[in-house]
Amino acid sequence: MLKKPWLHFLVLGLFLFTAGRWAFPVPKPMLGPPNAARLQAMTRELQPIQSR
Repeated sequence: MLKKPWLHFLVLGLFLFTAGRWAFPVPKPMLGPPNAARLQAMTRELQPIQSR
């Protein structure tokens, strides 16, 4: 099917790039200071990591 090495490289590169964008999307920026509920959620998420 794909007999040219450069075409293999191009197809594989496009596939890996697309898979990477799908698996690890760019995070949305947080604008402004977090509210109290967000601070509590961040604290709860951080506690198990710090207790290791």
